[in-house]
Parts: sequence; C-alpha cells; structure tokens
Amino acid sequence: GGRLLTLKPEGTASIARAYIENNLNLRPKPVKLFYFDRFYRYERPQKGRFREFHQFGAEVFGLNNASIDADLIMFSYELLNKLGFTDLSVSINSIGCRNCRPSYNESLRNYLLSRRDDLCNDCLIRIDKNILRILDCKNEKCKEISNNTPKIIDHLCIDCRAHFDALLGILNDLKIPYKIDNHLVRGLDYYNKTVFEVLSPNLGSQSAILGGGRYDYLVEDIGGPHTPAVGFAMGIERVIMLLKNIHPE
Repeated sequence: GGRLLTLKPEGTASIARAYIENNLNLRPKPVKLFYFDRFYRYERPQKGRFREFHQFGAEVFGLNNASIDADLIMFSYELLNKLGFTDLSVSINSIGCRNCRPSYNESLRNYLLSRRDDLCNDCLIRIDKNILRILDCKNEKCKEISNNTPKIIDHLCIDCRAHFDALLGILNDLKIPYKIDNHLVRGLDYYNKTVFEVLSPNLGSQSAILGGGRYDYLVEDIGGPHTPAVGFAMGIERVIMLLKNIHPE
C-alpha cells in the first residue's frame, strides 16, 4: 500500500529510551533491567534464525568499570549452564572507542582498498558505511581477506586497553573459559569497547546463543545524559533448539 513500515529489530534501544523517559538515571547506580519481547529481522533465515523471533535481554546502566562487563558475562554464562548446557564457550573482543577507533578504521580501510577487487558487493558498500562489519562477513573470499587485516586490539587507546585487560583478568579469576576473537564486532553500530558472544557447537556455523557488549554512547546519542552501559540478548528459539538436542524426548 505504499506505506513505510518499521518492525522492532532489537531491544537495547527501546530499553535506553525507557531509561531516559522514566528518569532512571536518578536512581542509584547501577540500574539493572531485563526484558522479554518479540522482534523482527529482514534477512535470509538461517538455522535457528527466523524473521519473527523472541529474545530475553539484560542491561546494566551507569557504571563503566570492567567488573560490570564481567558480571554480565558470568551471569549469561551461568544462566545457560543452569539450563543444562555444558559445552559452552565465550568469544570476546574489544572494538575500542570514539577516540581510538578512527585510526584503526583508517588502517583497516587502507588494507581493504588494496584488496578491493576481491571483496563481495556488500563489503564494497561497508568500506564507506560500516567498515568493521567486513570482519564479520560470511563470504568465503572476504573471510580469507579478513584473516590478514590489522587487529583492532593492537590499536586500542590506553583507556580501552586497560579496560580490556582488566576484564580478561576478572574472567580468568572467575574461571570463565573465553577466546579472544579478533573478527568479533557484533552487528549493531552503537557498541564500543567490550563485545562478546556465548557459543554452542551444536548450532553449526551460526553458533551464538547470545551476544552483547558495551554501549557507552547510546543513551547520550538519543537525548539522555552520558550513561555508560552494557548488556546482552539471548535468542529464545535458539535456546529451544539446543534444549531439544539435549533432551530429545
């Protein structure tokens, strides 16, 4: 009918708006919130991914220290453990901040332009629109190219490096198994510093059950006060699929 229709694709932006509209910034920090809702995506369906889907999410507002990131990662990992998943792993990376990411983007752009003729059409657009997403491209040729790109953790500023090192130290103390994934950037533009996923080998190539990261600019960017924050979202359909593998009866 010629209408423009937008369907909600994720929950974090909505929670950030609720944080602002309800003056939750006046509460003692941290402010911890959770949600369960229905969302929509317009992309090719894959195993465990549907155009209409449900997510559980948790968000923490108000603190920027690495212990909050670790607390949320531990919570998500233990939540899945309590559901009976024993073969989990955590992939983690830091994608820097607005101070250090521009210099990395320039280094990455210079490398990718030297391989421009080998990139897929989507990645040719991403060079100017969202260059970090090239590191997450599923095209085999692009994946091969990204294996030799500069690593973002080698370009972190002092603050981002200290935050990431502190987070890894806490995860080591908590004995949470993790692997640094230099290609992990997550799909949402508002992330900075920490990004992570909890993975299961039983989901094939799309192995992430949940994912999240830090978004210290989002609340301010949509009109609220400066508010560091971190959160994650878990796909309910994926959890159900895995539970059926664990308990086929």
